Amino acid sequence: MAILKYNDVVAKYNGSVIDTHIVATGGTITTDGDYKIHTFTSSGTFTVTSPGIAQALIVGGGGNGGQTGTTSGDNDGGGGGFVFDEMMMLQPDVYDVSVAENIAWSVNQGGVTVFNGYEASGGFSAQTNGDGGDSASGFDGNGNGGAGHTGDAIYPHYDFASGGPGYISNISGASIGYAGGGGLVAWQVNPGDDPWTYLGKDGGGNGDQTNRTDLTYVYGTSARANSGAGGGGWLSIGPNPGAHLHYGGSGIVIIRYKYQ
Repeated sequence: MAILKYNDVVAKYNGSVIDTHIVATGGTITTDGDYKIHTFTSSGTFTVTSPGIAQALIVGGGGNGGQTGTTSGDNDGGGGGFVFDEMMMLQPDVYDVSVAENIAWSVNQGGVTVFNGYEASGGFSAQTNGDGGDSASGFDGNGNGGAGHTGDAIYPHYDFASGGPGYISNISGASIGYAGGGGLVAWQVNPGDDPWTYLGKDGGGNGDQTNRTDLTYVYGTSARANSGAGGGGWLSIGPNPGAHLHYGGSGIVIIRYKYQ
C-alpha cells in the first residue's frame, strides 16, 4: 500500500479498484453507480454491519470574515483543515461522527470535525483590521485549507486577492471544492476587468466593499454551508457604520464505498 501526500493531505491507495461490499447506515445516503455515499452535515453515528474498505473525506469548519466596526479592514476567513483517506478499513461497529458547526462571531477558529481517529481542525477567523485569517495548520494527516488573502490598494483603483485554494473532491459524485479561503473584495479594478476575479475559492465567501459608486461589484457573502471554507472579507474606503459579518462554512464528513 502506497501513501501519497498532496499539500499535507494523506491519500492511501493500492492502485486497484476497491471491490468490497460494506453494509452501513447513517447520514444522508445517496448512490453514484456502484457506490453508496453517506454524507454527514451534522454530528451523528455511522453504523457498519458488514466490513470493508471505504473512502472518507473529513473537513473542519472555516473561519469567519468581515467586520463589526467602522474602519477599513482586509479581513477574510481561512479554510478549515481536511483529511482524505482513500483506503479506510471499516469494521462492524458504531462510529461517532462529530461535524464542526458554524462558530459565533467572537470565536477565533472554526470547529474540529472528527471521524474514525481523524481530526480536521478549523480555519482561523479574520483579524479585526489586518490580514485575512490563516488556514488550519496541517497535522496528523490534516491538509491546509486556503488562507484568506490580503490585497493591495492604490487609489482610485483597488486590486485585491481572492481566497486561497482548498481541495477539490469528487467523493460525493460531483466535483466540489472544500476548505477554500474567503475573498477580500470582488470589485472591478479597471474598466473591462472581470469583477469575479477576486472571489472566495472552493466554497469561500466573496469579498465586499462599500461606497460602490459607478463600480462593478459583488456583495460579500458567508462561505457555502458545509464547505469548511472561510467567510468573505470586507473593505470600507471610509467610515461605514454597521456590521459586515460573513461566516465560515461548517464542516462535513463524506464516506463512499462500493456496495454492489
